[in-house]
Amino acid sequence: MHYGQFNQSIEEGNQAENTFECSIQKLGFIVEKSSKQQDIYDHIDYYITSPDGNVLSVDVKARKRSARNSNFTDDIWVELKNVRGNTGWLYGKQDLIAFDTSEHFIMVARADLSGYIEQVIDFNQPLVNSPRDAFHRLYQRSGRQDQITIIKKQELQNLPHTILPY
Repeated sequence: MHYGQFNQSIEEGNQAENTFECSIQKLGFIVEKSSKQQDIYDHIDYYITSPDGNVLSVDVKARKRSARNSNFTDDIWVELKNVRGNTGWLYGKQDLIAFDTSEHFIMVARADLSGYIEQVIDFNQPLVNSPRDAFHRLYQRSGRQDQITIIKKQELQNLPHTILPY
């Protein structure tokens, strides 16, 4: 990844987080940004407190591109292992994951998503080396130790979920 693409990815992530923060506040939630350490190691971007006092941790996921310099896709990229081969965000400490889509956020419980991924991925299959082959298969980028897969947005909607309008 080139430096410019890295900066673009960070900017897109920041935009998604800002949109999430504004959207959830419209519903009366109190929003607190996590610490940098919680963000990096626990995959928690925010703590949200509902009007009735319930506190949940949230990881916000920006929309992804199907390939560098291409258009955004509503396909969902799921990280099981990060680039260093450590536990990916799918196994973080966050309660919820909020996926930005072209229309709204879809929020699912991390535990529900990890259980679903473990059912639909055949871990005995060899890793694929092209993102085009990553649908329900583990993909690893060249020179990295990550393991990621792709699911369709509609699959999130088959899990217990909440739609968060912009």
